[in-house]
Amino acid sequence: WTFEQTLNGSNLALDGDDLGVSVAAEQDVVVVGAPNYRPETNVGGRAFVYRYNGTRWNEEQVLQNPTPSAGDGFSSELEIRGNKIMVSEHLNESTIIFMYNGTAWNAEQRIFADGNRINSIGLDSQRAFIASNNEHVLAYQYENSYWTEAQSILPFSGAAGDQLGKA
Repeated sequence: WTFEQTLNGSNLALDGDDLGVSVAAEQDVVVVGAPNYRPETNVGGRAFVYRYNGTRWNEEQVLQNPTPSAGDGFSSELEIRGNKIMVSEHLNESTIIFMYNGTAWNAEQRIFADGNRINSIGLDSQRAFIASNNEHVLAYQYENSYWTEAQSILPFSGAAGDQLGKA
């Protein structure tokens, strides 16, 4: 392994933004979270999307919560699969799924963690998973351009403290 490049988000105050607290990568795209981003507005976190052009990583877009609020924890957890990025938002116990249309990443839908704090998230091309602190995992299915809750997955033993879904 050889050092390639340092990725710095645009317009970061750096001290306390928590850039890099979460990272997700697939092929030539990497997403870097800064859940405490706050330069000029002091509102909400950011997720920085970079694309590799064959020689260097370039900042492609800065994702933000469509309804930001201070301390929302936006981008504490990240996932990427193909043209979808899933970004956690702790304050509202939800995630937002962004879709890439060939030129930009657009917020598609907010899905919820059943009123509980998010522990971890997962994403594939047609499914999204949210593990919450009440020890179950919500599975969502993508059909007809919409995410719907498909199942609530519980620990096999059902015993308190199993920490199902905790990463």
